[in-house]
Amino acid sequence: QTAYKRATGDLEEARLHLESEMATNRTLQSTVKTFQMDLESTRLQLDDEIDAKVELQKLLIKIQEEARIQRDRLERDIEGKNEEIEDQRRKLNGRINEVQEQLTEVLAKASNLDKTKQRLQGELDKISGETEK
Repeated sequence: QTAYKRATGDLEEARLHLESEMATNRTLQSTVKTFQMDLESTRLQLDDEIDAKVELQKLLIKIQEEARIQRDRLERDIEGKNEEIEDQRRKLNGRINEVQEQLTEVLAKASNLDKTKQRLQGELDKISGETEK
């Protein structure tokens, strides 16, 4: 009967060990299931983030292209305006030169007229002096 008790005790111990192993197995299966769900959720989130990144990269490329186009247009506009300004500057400098030449001519004529006036005044004074004598 001791062997029977020992066998019964061993059987009970094995049953308890089996129940413990089964509980551990259920816990591990539950944990694995949770990890699988977390992994799937993380994969979906990663896919969403990759899609968002791709969209942002497309948007960045589009914005960079628009910026390049605007920069090129502005550079052309500035170049055109600079050419217009340079043309106006040349025209104004030409006009200034013309006016300076005209002024020089007018001053020379005024000087000649002043000399003629002084000469004529001198002659008039001389004639007046002779008539008074």
